Amino acid sequence: MDTVETKNSTVDISFKDDTKVVIKENSRLLIDDFVFNPNQSGGKLGLKIGFGTVRYASGQIAHTNPQSVDIQTPTATIGVRGTDFNMVVDEIGRSLVILVPSCDGTRCVTGKIEVTSLSGTVVLDQPYTATYVSQASQAPIQPVKVANITDKQINNMLIVAVPKEVLAELHEAEEAQ
Repeated sequence: MDTVETKNSTVDISFKDDTKVVIKENSRLLIDDFVFNPNQSGGKLGLKIGFGTVRYASGQIAHTNPQSVDIQTPTATIGVRGTDFNMVVDEIGRSLVILVPSCDGTRCVTGKIEVTSLSGTVVLDQPYTATYVSQASQAPIQPVKVANITDKQINNMLIVAVPKEVLAELHEAEEAQ
C-alpha cells in the first residue's frame, strides 16, 4: 500500500524478484501488494497506475507464476506473460498500453500481455503494438502497430498526442458501435 507520485523527475524501482518499474514525470503508482521469498516458488505483485506513464519489466514472479501479477489502470487490467510494456493513463483514466521488447544488451525478445476491460480482452504479442481503453465498460481497441516510436518517446505527451495509428483504430471501433 505504498504510493509513489512524481512531479519533475522519474523513479526507478527494482523489486527483490527483479521486476523493474519506472514511474515517469507527473505520474502516480500504487504498489498494492508485493510478496516474494526467493527460497519458495510463487509470490505476488499488485500495481495500480493512477495517472501518467509507467514502464513495467517482468521479474521472477511473472516468469514463474504470471497469474499472481495484477496490474491495473482505471479502465483496464493487464495480464502479464513475462515481458516489458508501458502504460500511459490520462486524467480521466483512459489507458494506452504499448508492448515493448525486453532487451538485455545482447538480444531483444517480446513476450505477451492481455489487456482486459469489462467488455473484452485483446492480446499484444508483437513489439510496439498498442491498445487503448477509453472506458472500463468498453472493449480495448484491436492491437495496432505504432510506427516510428522509441522508448524515450513513450511518455505523458502520448496523453495529448495519441499515436495516429491508435486514433484511427479507435475511430473505427467507435463507428462500428
